[in-house]
Amino acid sequence: MFRLVLILAALLLAGCASHSEPDAQSNAVADDAKCRAAGLTPGTLDFEKCLAKLADQRAKAELDSKTALAGRLQSRPPPGFDTGIPGH
Repeated sequence: MFRLVLILAALLLAGCASHSEPDAQSNAVADDAKCRAAGLTPGTLDFEKCLAKLADQRAKAELDSKTALAGRLQSRPPPGFDTGIPGH
């Protein structure tokens, strides 16, 4: 159980570290363009809702990806880990 907590903590920290300022900036520019293309006017409530929806979708996709990775990591021991089971 402790090992699982360490793995999940490492994944969360790695996820935070992987967000660089240029990534966030390029996401903001892309989101702005998508909302404008949808005919929304910057500064309006609908435009802000559009930006929030796109940010939520990106966050959900990242969480799904990390959850899938954590599931794969839980299903097998890390390389070099001795399970004590012959042949494994």
